[in-house]
Amino acid sequence: MRKKIAILFIISLLLPVIVQGLDVIPEDMQAVLVLKIISFTKNFEKLLKSEVTIGIFNNDEILQHFYTASKKVSFKIQLISLPDTSISIEKINILYIPKGTSQTNIEALNKQAKKFKVLTVCGDPDVILDRNLSLSFYVLNESPKILVNMKSSKEEGISFSGKVLGLADVRNIEK
Repeated sequence: MRKKIAILFIISLLLPVIVQGLDVIPEDMQAVLVLKIISFTKNFEKLLKSEVTIGIFNNDEILQHFYTASKKVSFKIQLISLPDTSISIEKINILYIPKGTSQTNIEALNKQAKKFKVLTVCGDPDVILDRNLSLSFYVLNESPKILVNMKSSKEEGISFSGKVLGLADVRNIEK
């Protein structure tokens, strides 16, 4: 009996940190979800009255998905293609890093994002905890799920509303 309790205890400790192998949401749906979450991010309240700038790293297909999704929102969005990490992201509000981006590029982009307080969104939910990025999405029981890394979002100066956090799988919570 003690052995079973010990095993259950260990599993309960490991379960919250296991993220590997999550099913990725299609990129077109990710674009829609990112734009919906903007309205529930406290940092973007003023920007919704002017313009939100989103940088897409090295992927024109995803840029097109964001362009299509942006036609359905009530606020202005400027989309910027970032072909490499040498371009400064200082004027960007949100940085989208696609699945398959190299570790070296993720680290370079993440360093800038933390410095300039840019929300990082990654197309690969398996990456956000390992690389300290803030937001991703995955599929659970055939439904989209939001994944938020609170440690990273705090470093980026991002505050999500309770509505988002109530729906999200929230990780790396500092106590």
